Amino acid sequence: MHTRTRPLHGLLIHLMATGRNMRVEGGVTEERFEMESCFRHFTANYYPSRPEFEEPIPMQPDTNQHVFFTTFMHNGEAGLEFSRVIYGERIPRNKWSRIRQAPPHAVLVHAGYPVEVYNNGYYRTVKLRAFVNTQAQPSITVGLSIGPGLNAMVRTAPEVEERSQKPSCYSPMKYIEIMEIMENNRLHGRIFDKEQVNYKAQQE
Repeated sequence: MHTRTRPLHGLLIHLMATGRNMRVEGGVTEERFEMESCFRHFTANYYPSRPEFEEPIPMQPDTNQHVFFTTFMHNGEAGLEFSRVIYGERIPRNKWSRIRQAPPHAVLVHAGYPVEVYNNGYYRTVKLRAFVNTQAQPSITVGLSIGPGLNAMVRTAPEVEERSQKPSCYSPMKYIEIMEIMENNRLHGRIFDKEQVNYKAQQE
């Protein structure tokens, strides 16, 4: 699985790094994040349909926001939602939007926190969660996540700061430290909190 998906993840990193707002060489990005010793995580989920319920049943939000990318393959049934922050109200709130049925063999890509840091917030990560359908067929998802090397420093690309003439909004932090915060949150029943990560880095 890792051998077959590595070219895809390499392509995603290259497209992200060489995009119009970044223009960083893909090889430089892989070297900075020590992708030769990168972190990988494989998951497979089966969500049965539950016709006895009137509304779809949302699951706990995913905690894999700490990775670079997660690629999802699925059996064509709708089963994922993403959250985006709605501004313009007195108190900003999260709104969950359903990912409708995609063509068979389609690959969904989720960009994580290191991507957001590297481009200084131009691309922002979103929360994901699965839900159990009430009438459709069971939903099956297979996800493969890839993250930087454990000792790689997650920071905004110098080229981005120089070109935009804006300092980074994120404090540099080793990837293993980000993972430790994520695991601590999971043990206490919380999801990954990028604001908490950045606050901890600033305090240190």
